[in-house]
Amino acid sequence: MHEKVSATGIFSAVGMTLVGTIGHFLTQSRGDVRLDWIWIAMFVISLFTLSGAVVNFDPKRILK
Repeated sequence: MHEKVSATGIFSAVGMTLVGTIGHFLTQSRGDVRLDWIWIAMFVISLFTLSGAVVNFDPKRILK
């Protein structure tokens, strides 16, 4: 059984990870500790996006 991999999902996950990494680097040791939770959330969301892309998950199918 061969599943298709969503290229859009993979690029979205990579983009979110890149934004999270750059954001964490720019705010490191500056400001409040609460900013770290934003970047942790970005990484968690990118992991869910990547796992959904691997199985070609389409949220529109659930909404129907």
